[in-house]
Amino acid sequence: MLAMIALLSILTISFLNRVSARMEELNTLRPPESMRDQAYSLLAIAIAGIAEINELESEFHSTAQAWGDPIAYAAIELPPELHYTLTIRDESGKLPLNITDKPLLNAFFETLEIPEIAADALSDAWLDWMDADEDVRINGAESISYQENGYKSANAPPQSFQELRLIQGFDEWFMDASGVPNERYQMLTETFSLFHTGPVNMNSIHPSLKTILQHAYGLRADALEVSTFSTRDPWLTDQDLKTAFNGTLPQEIKVSSIATTLHLSLDVKRGTQVFRIECILKKNNTSAPTKGNASSKSAFQLHTICENRSFQ
Repeated sequence: MLAMIALLSILTISFLNRVSARMEELNTLRPPESMRDQAYSLLAIAIAGIAEINELESEFHSTAQAWGDPIAYAAIELPPELHYTLTIRDESGKLPLNITDKPLLNAFFETLEIPEIAADALSDAWLDWMDADEDVRINGAESISYQENGYKSANAPPQSFQELRLIQGFDEWFMDASGVPNERYQMLTETFSLFHTGPVNMNSIHPSLKTILQHAYGLRADALEVSTFSTRDPWLTDQDLKTAFNGTLPQEIKVSSIATTLHLSLDVKRGTQVFRIECILKKNNTSAPTKGNASSKSAFQLHTICENRSFQ
């Protein structure tokens, strides 16, 4: 009997050890709720910091201002085991994805070393996908071209970068043989924005966009260098932009010196666990808070948010 009790004790301890190990493994695979709470707390601090800095700065022009790291600006003491990485990108430094200027689209494709004929076909297909009619451009594609694939032209701007894969010719140039996005696709996401539809902030544009503007409209290589104008602030002003472009841009292409759409990526880390939040903040054009009006809105409002994935 004693031998049997001893054997059962050994088996029970072994079972409990296995259960304990499995529970620890599951906890590692699924971050605890408190980590999510901490991530959202840091996000709230970041957004509050951006609002406060905006009141002090009046307008955002460049990450050279303090809004580049609003959590550090808040000087919050974090638990020693908790670490974060916050990246803020100015989405208003990108072209709107619903752009319809064909010379600009052609210039973009050609800077990616896509041959001129293929670039023209991609531009026509892109514009046909977005316009409201079913009239096919010379090298374009409307719903009739996609019938074999079981879908129609959207007749509206793309709602995601993945949607571009449906447009005639895009897979060939923006995906590898296995259907995985290539370097051209990465450049596309860095040049165009899903969320920004207003004037492009020239203080935040990707180097590729400078090349595109030079290629499409003859912009001088140094036209957007701050040193060309003054050293009073490390960013361009609207007056500087008027001088730089001097009426060379088509009416559709609007430029600005102000950031109005921010893309925040926050990674909160504890040990080997990582919890990610991505969100879009858009400039709120309502008037500034008035005395005694505690419910007034902040300068930037939360527009879109997602957890543990990226906007695509």
